Formats: sequence, structure tokens, C-alpha cells
Amino acid sequence: CSSCSVNTFSAAGASVCTNCAAGSSSSAGATVCTVCPAGSAVQSGSCGQCSAGTFALAGSTVCSTCVVNTYSGAGASTCTSCPANQNSPAGSTSSSTCFCPVGYVLSGGNCAPCSAGSFSANVGST
Repeated sequence: CSSCSVNTFSAAGASVCTNCAAGSSSSAGATVCTVCPAGSAVQSGSCGQCSAGTFALAGSTVCSTCVVNTYSGAGASTCTSCPANQNSPAGSTSSSTCFCPVGYVLSGGNCAPCSAGSFSANVGST
């Protein structure tokens, strides 16, 4: 009998190996496939951790980029929103990438709107 190849499996007495479903993987000679856990996706034939700035639900085939105003660390199952009144570019990797938009200023760790009679034309103003 021949061993099933990577990302295929078979039960006892099988005449062929079956491909693993999308979002799962197996080693050579496997009897079952393993669904990639949340925070990982099939990469180069096996489940691999998503890099910072991306996320994946369990069984994902790819890690997706975090959208604007969100961020994630490595192995994330979701992206985290920036604090109120803060922005970040798509694919941000930590809360330190969140910044105050034009018209806001950092005050006590939060972005607050400029008071009447003042302005801020710079992104990330402190």
C-alpha cells in the first residue's frame, strides 16, 4: 500500500486518497484532515499563523487584511477597532498605528475635537 500525500487522507481499505477540504490540511499518510484554527490559514500546504495586520476565521484558506481603522497582531481571528475618533491605514499591526485625524488633537490618550476657535490641520496632532 502507498501512503497518501500531504493534504490528502484515507480510511482503512481505501482504494484512493481524498483531497482535504479547503481551509484544512494533513501530513503525508493521514487518516483525517485538520481544519486550520482561527488566526491561521493554509499556507504552503499546511496551516500557518496569519501575520500581524491580517486575520482569519477557523477553516480559512487565506489571511485577510485588516480594513482601515482596525489593527491586529500575529495569529488574530479578528481585527480590533482603533479607539474612538482615531484612524489607521489598512493592514495596521498594532494600536500604535492609530492616529488622530485632522481637526482632532491627542488629549489624555484620546483624540478630542479641537475646541471652537482653534484648529488642527495635521494628522496625528498632539
